[in-house]
Amino acid sequence: MRIGRREKIWIGVGCAVLMVMLAYGGVIYPAFQRMERMEQMIKSQKATLEQIQALRDEWLQIQADRDIMRRQLENRGTEFSMFRYLEGVARQAGVESQIQYMRPLPSIDSGSDGGLVRKGLEVRLAGVGLDSLVRYLYLIEYSDELLSVESIHAKAVYTSPDLINVTFRVFTLEKA
Repeated sequence: MRIGRREKIWIGVGCAVLMVMLAYGGVIYPAFQRMERMEQMIKSQKATLEQIQALRDEWLQIQADRDIMRRQLENRGTEFSMFRYLEGVARQAGVESQIQYMRPLPSIDSGSDGGLVRKGLEVRLAGVGLDSLVRYLYLIEYSDELLSVESIHAKAVYTSPDLINVTFRVFTLEKA
């Protein structure tokens, strides 16, 4: 049986279409799929890298803050007394006569902080003005002595609404 010229052309076109389809399905399409997966992986890895860099920056900041804190502890010396310091700051803020008591709080051993112990005092001021209280708390909180004020309870004095009774806690870190 002889194949005519027209049939040969159709067979050739069919073979060419079949070859193009096989090449697309077997080579080109999988290559594009793989490129898309790779691009997604690259985006994912870039996001992960950015997170790692952000965490690294945060870690470096924490390390720098820790070093500053250690230097402040060393500069403070072993003779530091929170009682004495708070009384001096109270004198400076003009609230020394309003101090009712300074009561020590139980120490908390932080264990993982490199041998540091968290010590605190509960301070009660009676009949203090708001401006004097704010000045006192500011001097405590923003001192170089690593003090932090927590748990403030204020109550207006019944007989004089301009004055308040305040109880708050002051904490610091000390070497164990």
